[in-house]
Amino acid sequence: YDMTLNPAWLIPDGKGGFVKSMLTTPFPSKELEDLVGIAHHRNVSQGGYGFVSQARSWLPDPIGGVYWFYLDNQYMTTYIPIYAGVQEISPLYKTRDLAKFDENSAHWIIDFVDNLLHLKWQAAIKDLRAVRDPLEAKFFTTQADIEAEALDLHKKAPELAKDFLTKLTKSRMEIIVQVYRDLRYYLITKYTNSSG
Repeated sequence: YDMTLNPAWLIPDGKGGFVKSMLTTPFPSKELEDLVGIAHHRNVSQGGYGFVSQARSWLPDPIGGVYWFYLDNQYMTTYIPIYAGVQEISPLYKTRDLAKFDENSAHWIIDFVDNLLHLKWQAAIKDLRAVRDPLEAKFFTTQADIEAEALDLHKKAPELAKDFLTKLTKSRMEIIVQVYRDLRYYLITKYTNSSG
């Protein structure tokens, strides 16, 4: 089902062989499919948002339940852990007017990067992974320590744990949006007029 494996994407490498075109994307538009001559043979792997649920019965509900939430296309977005005890999320994640771009909307900032990747997908997806993957990895590697701290707070008073998880989550949401804002400017600069 990987549309990047279609041989129609291959171009001469100048050495007698072939390489994937820099335009090769797992998400070609209908126009690009027609131009390259490839058939759409799978469901579209894009979405507006989604999550993967993590439930651990051995922890108190506010800590044991986690939504690994994402916006836009799950292939290129950043999954953020949102604990069941979170009392409020960042305003950046509350704004989603599909009819109007908004600089203060996480949806629009992440979607902007998603669209920029199509300028030169094969190179640009590496740029995205270089900043996104360490961020997501940090969410995973610090999860046990964060939950241990939240559990200590919960034993003192459940509201302390909820406050801790809320502040942490809002901070992470804002970091993600800033990472995608910075990436947007980087991609525009690097790939303007098909350079890069």
